[in-house]
Amino acid sequence: MKKKLLKAILIVFVVIYIIYSPSAFGILNSELLINKKENIDYQIMELWNVDTFEGGSNSRASFLEKCAIQYEKNNKGKFFIIKNYTPQQALNKLSQNNIPSMISFGMGFGKSIKNYLIKMKNHNVRSDLMECGRLNNVTFAVPYILGGYSLIYSGDEIDDVTVFNSEYISPTEAIKYLNLTKISQSNLGSFDVYDGYVNQKYSCILGTQRDVYRCNNRNKNGKGNNKFKYIEGYSDLLQFIGITSYEWQEECENFVDFILSDTCQNALTQINMFNVLRCNYYTDELYRDFEISLNKKLETRNAFE
Repeated sequence: MKKKLLKAILIVFVVIYIIYSPSAFGILNSELLINKKENIDYQIMELWNVDTFEGGSNSRASFLEKCAIQYEKNNKGKFFIIKNYTPQQALNKLSQNNIPSMISFGMGFGKSIKNYLIKMKNHNVRSDLMECGRLNNVTFAVPYILGGYSLIYSGDEIDDVTVFNSEYISPTEAIKYLNLTKISQSNLGSFDVYDGYVNQKYSCILGTQRDVYRCNNRNKNGKGNNKFKYIEGYSDLLQFIGITSYEWQEECENFVDFILSDTCQNALTQINMFNVLRCNYYTDELYRDFEISLNKKLETRNAFE
């Protein structure tokens, strides 16, 4: 009885240590400890998430965490720890030879980490997007989340469109897919342009799925009459995943397969992002139309530009 009590106390101590330890930043699956108690061998792989553009209604790291928890339930002892870093934080850690097993990264960051990524197999992704993760016809990253651009306005007509600025993505390329003559390029980031629009500084803006989510919520709350015109034919709002470890390559490839499964891709609707399989998951009219527009053939950029 005393041994069982001591063991229980030890497990509680380890849980508290894992949760609050800076070296274990991120949500860890409690199943890991259960596996240890049941003498199940386990593997711990570290996956960094690096965002370069705003997401939907929730973080991409939280999406990956939920996928990792479910993956471990299906594959006892195979655990992925998700850590969220800014681009600069990730580069600082890599420069110190602190290298994870995998990296999830937004468009524009691939050129900074391409030398750390290893060759991957081809995965079940629509061909126009899968091509983005290749260099010299070799796959080094796989897109697993898609976003889109939209014009947002409240008047009767689309007139002067204000476009936000970004270090990593190219919103000015998206605006070329519309027959517009009056465009104002801003030096502000996407949130500041959105904020200017809400405060009636701009009559029409080019936004991302994040701005559509914000403005749609304002409509629902009676704070606006925002309208949306989705950009068809172009998007560079892609999140990729690449592998850096030869030791865990097979398990990492299996995890990528799981992220691209119908189960996980459908779950992207919970964070108001879009799948890379060309499936129709949304039932809400606004997001269903957004999804349909993105399921058409897209021009985009290479992940390693």
